[in-house]
Amino acid sequence: MSIAQLISPERLAMRQKTPGLVILDCRFALEDADYGQRNYAQGHIEGASFADLKRDLSGPVIKGKTGRHPLPEPAALLESIQAWGINADSDVVLYDDGPGMFAARAWWLLA
Repeated sequence: MSIAQLISPERLAMRQKTPGLVILDCRFALEDADYGQRNYAQGHIEGASFADLKRDLSGPVIKGKTGRHPLPEPAALLESIQAWGINADSDVVLYDDGPGMFAARAWWLLA
């Protein structure tokens, strides 16, 4: 099986209604924790769900023990994955509007 790592906007538009396609908006700004949710509410790729760095892609911060975005607990991540509608047959598209680090984190967690 071959897995494509990148998709063009044109190809995504052609596949938008494909069953099993899951699109996640991973926008976030370290200096503004509400940035991603606010921008998602203002507009996003049709059919996309919002993947919040703090809520979905990170675990609880434990002062003196973790960094500011520790890995989520497996059960919590699984809950998010199920809420987004991802299963073993899904094609998942992840995007953000920066250097790609938040979409890359989601990709790494899902891989």
